[in-house]
Amino acid sequence: YRHLYDALAQMGEDELELTRRRNSGKGVWYAFVEILHAREEGYLETIRRFHERCEGRKAAVIAARRLLAEHANRFDENVSVEASVITDLEWEIRAYPDDG
Repeated sequence: YRHLYDALAQMGEDELELTRRRNSGKGVWYAFVEILHAREEGYLETIRRFHERCEGRKAAVIAARRLLAEHANRFDENVSVEASVITDLEWEIRAYPDDG
């Protein structure tokens, strides 16, 4: 079971690093805005995503506000505009394509 235990240990180390970055706000963060369309079938579909790589959480929050303001005009009856900030570790896990 060595490989299983190694994988579990790595998952624990990754979670500790993620917690450390969230608490400190340091390191690489991503600001992103998603344009979401509410489908009649009851689910949200991402239409477009805009992002910016930032140094630190505070810079990412500022960038997310700017991106949100730039794309607020895309808001409509069935379209929402959502802003978020996440660490680079979370960005890699989500494996977003470079589409912004």
